[in-house]
Amino acid sequence: MTVKDHDRFDEESPVWQPSDLWGTGFPRLIESPITAAKIIELAGLSEASLTGPPDQIVTGVAALSEGRVGTFAFCNRRGAKASEMISEGAATLIAVYEGVQEIKGYSFICTDDPKHVFVRVVSQLFPDTLSPHPFPPGATIASEERFPGVIFGANTVIHPDVEIGAGSHIGNNVVIYAGTRIGQNCIISDGCIIGGNGISFTKNVDGGWETFPHLGRVLIGDFVRIGQNSAIQRGLLKNTVLEDGVKTGALVNIAHNCYLGRESWLSAGVTLCGSIVMEPDVFVGAGAVLNNHLRIGQASKIAAAAFVVRDVVARTCVLGSPAKPVPFLSRF
Repeated sequence: MTVKDHDRFDEESPVWQPSDLWGTGFPRLIESPITAAKIIELAGLSEASLTGPPDQIVTGVAALSEGRVGTFAFCNRRGAKASEMISEGAATLIAVYEGVQEIKGYSFICTDDPKHVFVRVVSQLFPDTLSPHPFPPGATIASEERFPGVIFGANTVIHPDVEIGAGSHIGNNVVIYAGTRIGQNCIISDGCIIGGNGISFTKNVDGGWETFPHLGRVLIGDFVRIGQNSAIQRGLLKNTVLEDGVKTGALVNIAHNCYLGRESWLSAGVTLCGSIVMEPDVFVGAGAVLNNHLRIGQASKIAAAAFVVRDVVARTCVLGSPAKPVPFLSRF
């Protein structure tokens, strides 16, 4: 597999966007289509909360931005912002906050906690995504017979539905979970966990935590190197993607839904919280922490131990806690 063939980066253009790999596999289809009335039942709500026909067919689930006709999604915004986000997508059935204005062509489940309604429904539709078993049926100790041209260390566990390209080297005591794709000539060092669940929960009405199902995958390009004892979590409602040539040191954590552009470099001990978009050729120094839902511009540099809480403009160097631009360093 090569990720760069899908990359839409143009060096003559200031605009870079993640490739279609980020949303590959979504909407996630339900094994047997169900009705909106069944969704209401799974959510534990009354039909009075539904604004559309109860016999409306639902065929899959997705993030609101990835919604298609027949899919179920949720909107975690209120008022005009909610209406704007909903109108930009095409999901058929959407869990929304009470009071969101009805929009022609969309059906709503009105509730005081749309995210929790979505989690409760999806958890029942895809129960296997809640807590992947460390050694499920079909998992094997890695062998070169199953993956020709791949070298494995000792005690490495490979789950079903995993692809690894020729020329790759998988170290000792590695676990690779179902749905993971690793390209050619990659190095996954000792002790890495690839494709497991990250930490994402929502509170129920009793104040307890419920797990947000991880429906995405991990997709890794060619010539990627992952350092010892690192973890890469699969996505929630998108995939976690590392494009060609990404390099990490030891003890790096890449949380769900992150997208790393080609040739990016993460030094030892870096933590990427969820849903970070990192453009190509970014350098991150040792021990830096990047808060979730950030965009890190092309060829930018993040100093060691920085705590990044805002987007970083392309070709900018930031350092400190909270991280701030340092103009004289950005020239180098």
